[in-house]
Order: sequence, then structure tokens, then C-alpha cells
Amino acid sequence: MAKQRIGFLGMGAMGGPMARRLVHLGFSVTGYDVSAKRIETAATEGVTIAGSAAAAAEDADVVMSSLPNPAAVRAAYLDANGAVSTLRAGAILVDMSTIDPNTWHEVATDRAAMSPA
Repeated sequence: MAKQRIGFLGMGAMGGPMARRLVHLGFSVTGYDVSAKRIETAATEGVTIAGSAAAAAEDADVVMSSLPNPAAVRAAYLDANGAVSTLRAGAILVDMSTIDPNTWHEVATDRAAMSPA
């Protein structure tokens, strides 16, 4: 069975090591971060780099995120080039960010509104 494709949003102090570990375990990981330095570090350890959160999520079976605050989560998921715009039907979202429950509820509500009836 093929391993799941993972889109990873946030290559910082927490997300970067997690994404790289998934690569070392044999998963196909496509990552995105707003920091060029973090992207460079992730790329040297096998993470495929995407130009946007939408591109990281586009072919993913699972989208994981580890972001620093609610504004970063909203941007990564809900902006014009956010992950919600390209999520596949059945994709699983796993967020490990330091945020309040209302922010994630907002993302989930937006995702549900975009799903076909």
C-alpha cells in the first residue's frame, strides 16, 4: 500500500522537525512556510517545497500544520492561496498550532461551506 501524501504547513521550530521526520519515515511530504530559511532547511532534508499553502495541500491525503498563532492559521488555510482552496475530498486536517478553538472552528466552517452538497 502506498504511503499517504502529506502537506505540511509551517516549517518552524516544531513543524520543521516533524515534517523532516515524516520524510525519514518514508512519507511523501510537501511543505510550505513563509520563511525562505526554513524552507531551505526543510528542502535539504527531503521535504518537497511548495510555493503556497494551497500547493502544499493540493495532492495531500493529510494536511498537517504547526503555526505560531491564529492569524497564521487563518492565512495558511483561508487566504486566496490557502490550503482550503485546493483540499481534496476526504483529506484529513491535523492542526498542532498554538491557537484557540474558535480559530479552528472558523477553518472547519469555511471548509464545510466549500464542500459539494
